[in-house]
Amino acid sequence: MKTTSITNASPILHSKLSRGVIQYLVLACFILLSGFSVRMVSAEGISVVKDDFEDGDFRDDAPVSWVTGTNGRANFECLNGDLVITSTADLTPAAWVNAQGADYQLQDVSARTQVRLAGQADRVLLWAQGQLGNTKWITAALESNGSVFIQHRASNLRVQAQTDFRVAEEDVVLQLDVVGDQATFYVWHPNDSIPDEPQLTLELPEIQAGDIGAGTQGVSLDTSAIFRYLWISCDPITGTEGDSAPLSLARINPRGDAISFAIQDGDTA
Repeated sequence: MKTTSITNASPILHSKLSRGVIQYLVLACFILLSGFSVRMVSAEGISVVKDDFEDGDFRDDAPVSWVTGTNGRANFECLNGDLVITSTADLTPAAWVNAQGADYQLQDVSARTQVRLAGQADRVLLWAQGQLGNTKWITAALESNGSVFIQHRASNLRVQAQTDFRVAEEDVVLQLDVVGDQATFYVWHPNDSIPDEPQLTLELPEIQAGDIGAGTQGVSLDTSAIFRYLWISCDPITGTEGDSAPLSLARINPRGDAISFAIQDGDTA
């Protein structure tokens, strides 16, 4: 087998490798030591972003701007480091946020949140591949009675199961992964690890790039959905909340192209 020693490589290759290694190590050390939130973008789009709302503003692009929407009336605000969505009508059918910008028009995506309901609502949810003007959305939801489901709205395909999680009584972590033509949904308690197997898996009849978001449905007056953080990645998130491992530094620059990143004070990686 023919092998090539790096010592025989050209000076140009040495230079490129040195710059790449130095950039990688400097950025990795800064992330690990700083305790800031990170928004990483490669030539292929967003790599990973996490917003814990500690800076008190969910629209400031630090690290992402969240667009609000509602069927009914609802108030959206950051309180005590959480994103809080509160119904201001006797019944708000739906209220949600989605990540703003072309970087978040994704096909394969992993979305995670830690959430709790304060009051009466039908469910909390994550969704992906959303686009205005069509119904090819993928919705993964935890209902207040512990039922979970994934639904592909265009085809009305749906899988569901019953669990012991009670989001109106305790914090619960939700994760929706969409990879290729398969969507999976995980639910677990914050102090536990992500389950080895998802509660639900749905084979998708069609796929598209689209928005990612989170929200709540069937919300009674003065009921709040409290989101501790929202996390988006191009690869399935594997670590636990508070663990920097899911930042997946190897994914920052997968093709060796130029990258851009913004590190903002006030959020936690």
